[in-house]
Amino acid sequence: MCRSPPIAQLRQIALMAATLAILLSLTAIAQQLTQHAKYRSIDGWGNNLVHPEWGAANTPFVRLQVPTVGYSNTTSQLTGSDRPTPRNISLALMATNYPDKRRYTEAATSDMLTYAGEDGIDETRICELLSPSVPTISMLFLLVLLRTIVAGQFFDHDLDKTKDGNGTRDAAPIPIPKGDPFYDPKGVGNLTMPFTRSAYVQPNVSSYRVPINLITAFIDGSLVYGSDVRVTDALRAHTGGKLRVAVVNESKDAAMGSMLPLVGSVNISATYMANDANRVPGGALRAAGDVRGNVDPPVLALQTLWVREHNRLASELAAQQPDWDDEKLFQEARKWNIAYMQRVCFYEYIPALGITLPLYRGYNASVDPSIDVFFSTVAYRYGHSEVTDIILRVDDEGNEIPEGHLLLSQAYFNPTVSLSAGIEPVLRGLTVRVQGFVEPRFSQAVQNFLFGLPGVRPFLISIRREGPSSIVKQSNFFEVLRLS
Repeated sequence: MCRSPPIAQLRQIALMAATLAILLSLTAIAQQLTQHAKYRSIDGWGNNLVHPEWGAANTPFVRLQVPTVGYSNTTSQLTGSDRPTPRNISLALMATNYPDKRRYTEAATSDMLTYAGEDGIDETRICELLSPSVPTISMLFLLVLLRTIVAGQFFDHDLDKTKDGNGTRDAAPIPIPKGDPFYDPKGVGNLTMPFTRSAYVQPNVSSYRVPINLITAFIDGSLVYGSDVRVTDALRAHTGGKLRVAVVNESKDAAMGSMLPLVGSVNISATYMANDANRVPGGALRAAGDVRGNVDPPVLALQTLWVREHNRLASELAAQQPDWDDEKLFQEARKWNIAYMQRVCFYEYIPALGITLPLYRGYNASVDPSIDVFFSTVAYRYGHSEVTDIILRVDDEGNEIPEGHLLLSQAYFNPTVSLSAGIEPVLRGLTVRVQGFVEPRFSQAVQNFLFGLPGVRPFLISIRREGPSSIVKQSNFFEVLRLS
């Protein structure tokens, strides 16, 4: 007669089987990480093997611990109840006439530092490089020869995008003062501007709500490639390792070059790209990795430039490595394109701001690279006052093009207008205009008329965001950073 194994023996066998299953699972994960370690993930996941979620898309911002003076009584209420309303602050700061706005003439820096950034730029050389006779713009030339820093607003769109909250539950309308010269000239009173608080997580009942970052926290070209594999897949041409492009006007192909594809021509939702001004149908917007790609001519031009550079790299690699397939070519071109962006950011743009970074001493797995709420909501909005009402468009000889310059108020979220003469005249225009000061005064477009009445005003919204994001007074924050 056969006896059954003792209970202890059965338990030991079960434990060994479970241990083996775990080891096999860990081995499979390790093999997967090893396979993909050569190329960074699209969504930022796995940059840190111990904390793979750090810096990934759709994860919370971080919040530096600061004195709680200035917070509301509860962890979810708006801050700043004892402060003037955003519109009152806006009107007070704009008391000085805009035509007298100062510009950095003594620094000899151009508007490229606002949207992109530059240092010691050779305007004659950039006009030659951006000539219509050069069908493909080499980003390497822009970096090495011209020391152009594609930063400012461009890098901001590569680092953070706050997720919007529920339109009803998170509504926080902005009060408009009675008799406001722009929004209530008839003195009706009780008017408000729509505003929605950010989506958030709240670790526990005693902690403050923390907004969610929709994109990766790394300089990884997410505004070109996306932070979601489905978006990346839609933007890829799936041949030769290239990204999808389109031609704005066939008759001007040689002069205007390739552009970002139309949303209606790629496999993504017509509502994926932001369309705040609603001037064109969703399908007529340009498809990009970041939803804000159509926001203004400079951003649209710079994103197009990096897409062209990716495709140039892919063609070059294909000629050098004919045995590489589409996936290999795409990942290698993306890797080099991202490396160029990082080189521009850390060795060109940041030093141009007067910041000296310490020497890189290797990867530190204990550092959380997630974006800080104060940085996203307050600090990195410094360049809004540098924006001007007119976007210059010049030819390869430095003259205004026949189509003329662009009004920022007309070109915002309007790619039809922004790309009407291609991206080259816009890029040239950025290099020949002297950069504006970082100061309390803002252009009329940013302050009042960006999308036409009624609409959203970035300056007003920037002030408003500090309350919904539970931002303390800057003086409290500066205490922690030991800034005067």
